[in-house]
Amino acid sequence: MGYEDRVFRGIAVPLYLPLDEQLRKNPDSLTTMVKQMIKCLHGLRNDAHILHRDISGGNIMYKGFIDGQDWFILNDFDLAVFVKKNGQPLGPSSHHRTGTLPFMAQELVADMAKSRSPRFPKREPIQHCIRHDYESLFWVSLWHAINLVSPDHKVDRALQEEGLQYLAGWEASNLRYAASLKGMLLISADSLTEAPLSPSFEHLGKWLDAFRGPFGNAQLKRTARKGPFPNPRAHETGDGHVTRDALMKSIEEYEMRQDISPQEEQEKYEGYEEYEEYEEYEESQEEEAIEESSTSDEDDDSEDD
Repeated sequence: MGYEDRVFRGIAVPLYLPLDEQLRKNPDSLTTMVKQMIKCLHGLRNDAHILHRDISGGNIMYKGFIDGQDWFILNDFDLAVFVKKNGQPLGPSSHHRTGTLPFMAQELVADMAKSRSPRFPKREPIQHCIRHDYESLFWVSLWHAINLVSPDHKVDRALQEEGLQYLAGWEASNLRYAASLKGMLLISADSLTEAPLSPSFEHLGKWLDAFRGPFGNAQLKRTARKGPFPNPRAHETGDGHVTRDALMKSIEEYEMRQDISPQEEQEKYEGYEEYEEYEEYEESQEEEAIEESSTSDEDDDSEDD
């Protein structure tokens, strides 16, 4: 009796590490992860026309140390949708709000609260957009900075309990309360200096605050309007405050300031008693440069005539 030949087939995939495992080993790699994910989300939205819609700690993984730097990947596209050029879904999407509650953008949490209230029977649901995915990345970063402790630091039980209570508000069953907490954190300058960051991440408090800044600006703009942004572009970008370039600029400007030594900082402001006075001087110099440029353009036009 003969036997049929059998062929073994298998799929080989790289081994990726969970995000929390890598950040626990190397807290500083959080900054690299954020920058890579900002660029990843931008590329998905603008090149592939895909909106992920579920940015969470479990959906970002560590690929490894390659070519001299850490590399992270974004996975789990179960809730992703294709979008048109203006950000609207290409086809029908879920009628239910998507995302992982602790990491959901403040505006979406507030919208969920309204959807469950009889006070807003005819409300128009907020359209999930790239700005919300960027903000989810911020909440993922802050959650890990509070929750993780590297082997180099002892666990402070009191601080750990404070952190757990702090994070519990983000997934409260009272969605209005959760949205209120997130909203206040976004618009409060230096709010992260008071957050119960773990000893392993407390040195990144001001860096995280620089990451938070653009979201706070968009939140203030939306609050001042007392309603939604006027068009799809403004909705997607928070009126220009939350884009890849705006987020990277805020982060990089902070990092550049950290590269300036105390002596260089003092020399920069030499002759100016107050920082505000120096800022006014810089603004006046920029205005003069613009005026000179305009005058030069006018002269060129007259010569062409």
